[in-house]
Amino acid sequence: MKLYRLFTISLALAISTPVMASEVFEGSFRTLPQFGGGKEKEYRLVIELISVDGGKVQAKIASPDSMKCTREDEAAGRISGNEISIRGKSEPELKGCGRLNFKGVRDGDLLVGTTFFEGKNQDIKLRKR
Repeated sequence: MKLYRLFTISLALAISTPVMASEVFEGSFRTLPQFGGGKEKEYRLVIELISVDGGKVQAKIASPDSMKCTREDEAAGRISGNEISIRGKSEPELKGCGRLNFKGVRDGDLLVGTTFFEGKNQDIKLRKR
């Protein structure tokens, strides 16, 4: 009886807790760097969607090419239909870097939208790895 009860509780928890396999998206955009240099530079943005539960998203977001602002952060956001918004949870250590973020739509294996970077919205398309 105890084994049956344990199995029933485990099954109920598994059904009530939506879990998805982690999905990683990567894309880039070009802009002038805020900190030095007058040439356009390409910057990457990487988003790992870890879980979605009732429209709430848990993720990791990273900007690996941002010179002084390079970092990875835990992130949270929302999904409603095909619209998605994600924002890093922590403030960056260096003033002027801003939080990592993305706002846009999911279109199959693409995330298409904007990220606020270098003081303005940058258009970006991220592809699923």
